Amino acid sequence: MSRHGIILATCRAVIAAALIIMPCAGGALPQQAQISDTQLSTNSDAGIRTLSIWQEHSWLVIAAVSAFLLQTALIVGLLYEDRRRRLAEAEARQRLSESAYLSRIITAGALSASIAHEIRQPLAAIVSYGDAGLRWLANKDPDYAEVKNSLTKIVDQGHRAAAIIENVRALFKKDIDHRIVLDMNSVVRDVFQLTANELKKHNITIKTALPATPRPIVLGDRVQLEQVIMNLFINAIEAMRLVNARNRFLIVSSHVEHAKAVVMAIQDSGPGIEPDQIDKIFTPYFTTKSAGMGMGLSICKSIVDSHGGRITATSTKGHGTTFHLTLPLHSTVTP
Repeated sequence: MSRHGIILATCRAVIAAALIIMPCAGGALPQQAQISDTQLSTNSDAGIRTLSIWQEHSWLVIAAVSAFLLQTALIVGLLYEDRRRRLAEAEARQRLSESAYLSRIITAGALSASIAHEIRQPLAAIVSYGDAGLRWLANKDPDYAEVKNSLTKIVDQGHRAAAIIENVRALFKKDIDHRIVLDMNSVVRDVFQLTANELKKHNITIKTALPATPRPIVLGDRVQLEQVIMNLFINAIEAMRLVNARNRFLIVSSHVEHAKAVVMAIQDSGPGIEPDQIDKIFTPYFTTKSAGMGMGLSICKSIVDSHGGRITATSTKGHGTTFHLTLPLHSTVTP
C-alpha cells in the first residue's frame, strides 16, 4: 500500500473507533429525578424534557467533525505535497537537459585545438592538390589525367572538412530526442576523428575490435551517443596523462550479445579508480578530478538510461578502468 493509502486508512480507522467508543464513553443517561407525590401540588404538571442530539451526544459530534476535518486537512496536504513533488521532478528534468547541453558546449571548447588541427589538415591538402593541378596545367603539354586526379582529391578533402564541421556543429545542437538507426561502430569512428589530435599528443595507442558482422545497430540520438563516447574518451585521456611507467593505450571493442544487445567496452591504461569510489562515479557532482564538475558521467548515465541501456564501470587500481556500455539491438537487425 502507498503512503497516501496508509494515511487515509488510518483516518478512517480513527473515525470508526470514535463512533464505537464514544457512546460507551458518554455513560448512561442521567436518571430522571424521583419526585414524590407529596412534593407535587395537586394542580402541578410533571413533564419529561426531551434532549437534543447536540446536548445528548455533543462529545461524539465534536469528535466526528474533528476527525473529518483532520482527514480533509491530510488530503489537502497530500495533494499539495504531490504537486510539489511533480514540480520538483519537472524542474530536475529541465536542469538535467540544460546540464547536458552545457556539457556539450564545455566539451567542444576543450577540444577546440584538436578540431582546428583536424580542419587544417583537409584545408592544407586542398591547397597542395590545387597547386599540383596548376603546375600540371602550366606544363607545355598539360597532363589532364593528373589534373583530374588532383581535382578529385580536392573534392574528397572538401567533403572531409564538411564532415568534420558537421560533427562539431552537432555538439551544439539542443535536440534531445531525434532518434535514427545508427551503427555504433560509425559513431566511435567519428569520435576518433574528433579526438585524434589529443590522442596523438599524449602518445596514446589506439586498439580497436569493431567487427562489421553482426552489425551493432541501435535506435538512438546520434549527438547524445557521440557525447557519451566523447566523454569516456576524454576521461580516459585525462586519466592517462600522468602515466609514465607503462604504455598508454585505449582499447575500444563492440559486439552483439545474444542477438538482443549491443555491448561496447572502452578500456584505458590509467591509474584506475579506488574500489570505494567505483559505485559513486555516476552520481551527480561526484568527481575524482581536482577541477572536475562531477556531471560528465552522470549525464552519460542519463543519456544511456533514456535509450533503454545501461553503463557500468570496472577498475583495478594501478591497471586502468573499463566502461561497459549496453544498448538494445535495433529490432530490424538480424544477427
